[in-house]
Amino acid sequence: DADSDADTDPTGDLIFSEISDSDSNAKFVEVYNAGPTTVDLTGWTIERYANGSTSSTAFDLSGTLASGEMLVLVQSVNSFQSMYGFAPDGDDAFVFANNGDDVLELRDGGALVDIIGVVGQSSGAWDYTDSSARRNAGVTSGSTTWQAGEWTIDDWNNATPGVR
Repeated sequence: DADSDADTDPTGDLIFSEISDSDSNAKFVEVYNAGPTTVDLTGWTIERYANGSTSSTAFDLSGTLASGEMLVLVQSVNSFQSMYGFAPDGDDAFVFANNGDDVLELRDGGALVDIIGVVGQSSGAWDYTDSSARRNAGVTSGSTTWQAGEWTIDDWNNATPGVR
């Protein structure tokens, strides 16, 4: 319908809001729509660079993400549901198998929108091994370079998937 198309922003203000290297393969990546409109996820991808690699593996996003909503993507649906008590929005056993030092990029039509880490490096201020990294509440736009001051690294037991 024409009205819903008019309210959909293809570029939007999507950001990574949380990532966790939790126990029992309940690892997850959370994407938040900080913008005022619904975002069409066609053409959006999450790219994972494992262990200092300069080659990535991509996960294509689909559907839409409403303003103020989160998309929770996991390594293992069963492990995630068992730990957090709700169904995630998607899964990929390889792309979301974060081990705490992988770099993730959020891309829209190939253009870099947000990043966790530094491509080609396997550790640094973003290292969340056996932990979680949560975007600070005041951050509402992505960054194309790693910004350590925008993140809080905490124990994975304190992860809050689906909550901003």
